[in-house]
Parts: sequence; C-alpha cells; structure tokens
Amino acid sequence: MSNLARIEQVEPEGSAEHLYIELIRRTMKERDLSIRALEALSHIDRSRLSRILHADPAHRRGILLTELLAIFRALDLDLMQAVVNVEVMRTTELENNICLDRLFAMVTVLYRELAPELVGVYSDIANCDGTEVDPIWARALKDEVVKRFTRGVEFVRANKDQALARLLDRVVA
Repeated sequence: MSNLARIEQVEPEGSAEHLYIELIRRTMKERDLSIRALEALSHIDRSRLSRILHADPAHRRGILLTELLAIFRALDLDLMQAVVNVEVMRTTELENNICLDRLFAMVTVLYRELAPELVGVYSDIANCDGTEVDPIWARALKDEVVKRFTRGVEFVRANKDQALARLLDRVVA
C-alpha cells in the first residue's frame, strides 16, 4: 500500500497502529512531554507529529515505520517491549497497568535471550538439516513456560504473604 493511500486511512480502534499511537501518547503524558519536546527529541516536524498523534483517531494520519522508530528512540521505548505490549493488548481484553508493564519487560528479556540461545544450540548440533525442528513444538514449549511461570509466581506470592504476616506479627507484638 502506498504511503499516500495509508495517510488517508483512519486506523480502527484496537488495531495495532492505534495501540502504538496510544502507547506513545500515554508515555508522553506520563513524562509530561509536549509535542514540541518530542519534535526536538525525534527530529520529526511538530506539525507531522500533531497529525500522527492527534487526540481524535479520526483525524490522525498514518505513521511510517521510520517515524515510529524515531519516536520510540526519542521516548526511550524498547521496540520489542512495545510489540509485546501491543500484541497482548490487541488480542486480549486487558487494560494496561504497571503489573503488566513488568510482565512485558520480563517477556521481552525472555524472548531476547531465548531466541539467540536456541539458535546457538541448534547451530552447535552436528548434521542438522532443518527437519529436526517443527513449529508445532512451540505450543508445548509455551505451555511448559506458562506452567513454570505460574508455579514461580505462586511461590513468590506465598512467600510474600508469609513475610507480610511475620512483619505484621512483629508490629502488633
């Protein structure tokens, strides 16, 4: 699709583009950052930023990948974490919150570290021809990761509750 055609389209609410723009707008609001300040940081013209980030989605213009990357760099937003955030928000009915931000950060680290490690291990195995790995395995791997994550969170939660109870006992005593 040409850039001209894209500029005339309005992104539907819940689309990936809409969610990226909302992530940028939320970050700017949290940091009390103006369009003028973002212009200085991103080197994107203020009028273009205003059209991209318009408060009314119906009046927004499409964003180019180069602009998205420049804005992310300017806001010190991690691209991979933003992708995780947007994909989760796009496919679930969850509202973004600080707990999810920490989870997104963890998933980002997991992906960053797991993918190269798997590639390295696979490369080190002699005589691989590509038929040894099947994308169907991803679901089983995901299920195991979710089980271990759940057990880990439950363990931490139980220990936090026990530590809090001990602390309260000391305060009351």
